[in-house]
Amino acid sequence: MGAYKIKKSITFIPHSIDADLIANYPKPSKNFIPEWYKKMPRLENGVKKMSFPVNYKAPNLTVKTCVPFLESITNGYMVYLSDDIFIEQVDRHPQMRWHTQEQLISNHGKSQFPLENIAFSENFYEIPFKFNYRWQINVPKGYSILFSHPHNRIDLPFYTFSGFVNCDSYNMPVQFPFILQKGFEGIIEAGTPISQLTIIKNESWESKIEKYNLDEVYKKERNFHKSIHGAYKKYFWKKSNSFE
Repeated sequence: MGAYKIKKSITFIPHSIDADLIANYPKPSKNFIPEWYKKMPRLENGVKKMSFPVNYKAPNLTVKTCVPFLESITNGYMVYLSDDIFIEQVDRHPQMRWHTQEQLISNHGKSQFPLENIAFSENFYEIPFKFNYRWQINVPKGYSILFSHPHNRIDLPFYTFSGFVNCDSYNMPVQFPFILQKGFEGIIEAGTPISQLTIIKNESWESKIEKYNLDEVYKKERNFHKSIHGAYKKYFWKKSNSFE
């Protein structure tokens, strides 16, 4: 932890006694690494020996060895379900039930997502729902939070919409609109991540475009490709954030 001399604080404030009792405030995303990633082999097709195929620019490694892929999963904090959600199809329409008295999910209002303006995927119902959340989330002045679908979690039977919120001043809980996968039936278990929090510093930016420089490009690519694999982690990567 020596690299992190100054720690910023993110604060979670309950807006209901139930939220306070079950303490389902956001937890570090590193606690929600999916099982499919943990079980994924480092080498393609389950082989036990690394190879470097002819006319192929990379060895037979899977995304398990990709640092940016993993860091996107473990970055920031995660909002997750406090209870199991049971879903069944009734007349081709999803019905959702749970035990607690809290209104965990509600209809978001179809008028807020006009179909003539939003191209919904055919894999999802065109009816938006909403995960109701009862925790206020605050970050230091000058920071905001990007709330998004859990990164790289295409295995989840729903898709959570993204939103960028000035959580250095906003003092109410953030809610999470989502759409459900068509035909899904089963239980979405308590603990399932529903939205990932990426903390972003509020800054002004400008863009610049440089001219193509053959020598510079050659030097960069030569340096990168001198390693068979892991060049990014060896020469560029540094762990820049810690979340507790």
